[in-house]
Amino acid sequence: MKFLLPLLLVVGFGGAALAADPPATYGGALGWYEREARAGNARAQYLYGVLLQKGVHGEANPAEAARWFEAAAAQGHVDAAFALGVALLAGRGVDADPAEAARWLGVAADEGLAAAQFNIGLLHEQGMGVPKDLARAADYYERAAQAGIAPAQNNLGVLYLSGDGVPQDPVLALMWLELAVRNGWEGAAVTRTELARKLSSDDVDKAMDLVRQWVELNGLGKKPAAGG
Repeated sequence: MKFLLPLLLVVGFGGAALAADPPATYGGALGWYEREARAGNARAQYLYGVLLQKGVHGEANPAEAARWFEAAAAQGHVDAAFALGVALLAGRGVDADPAEAARWLGVAADEGLAAAQFNIGLLHEQGMGVPKDLARAADYYERAAQAGIAPAQNNLGVLYLSGDGVPQDPVLALMWLELAVRNGWEGAAVTRTELARKLSSDDVDKAMDLVRQWVELNGLGKKPAAGG
């Protein structure tokens, strides 16, 4: 079973240093981040956009948030590029533009942001904003799956099961579906169970050995690191 696009916003706190710590109060922090953002600090621009988008203790302003995400993304801030891509895809504060969304999600994905890798993979699979390309979808899913993104593990497993974009391999399909379940993606359970029933015991054992090896190297339930 395939899953539609989760719009995953990863809030990062890396990047260029700020001049000082922001005030503890929300109102003070909002004004402080605005001043730093207007001074051209990309990290402040991104975090100011997050505050505006969330509207914590105030009215959300998605249009202004998108404007600051774009300013930060133009300076190379990876999380801002992802946030801008999500906004453009969802039409949140800006007119929906799948092609432009795909461009910014691709920027974040190629900089290593796992949530962006999953999302751009799904766009390639669906042909949304980019030409449909199952091989590229599988490549991006693989990157996100290796980082522990459960829906990417599910979708990669389904591609291995069908042989779309990758050579058909039911053992790898079962491995990725099992990892998706173990990482909390319960929707993968039915496909995983049905596949395991169809495979030989030897193939199931091979898949479970791969699962064990992956877990030993990577663990479960880790949140992928955000960009800077």
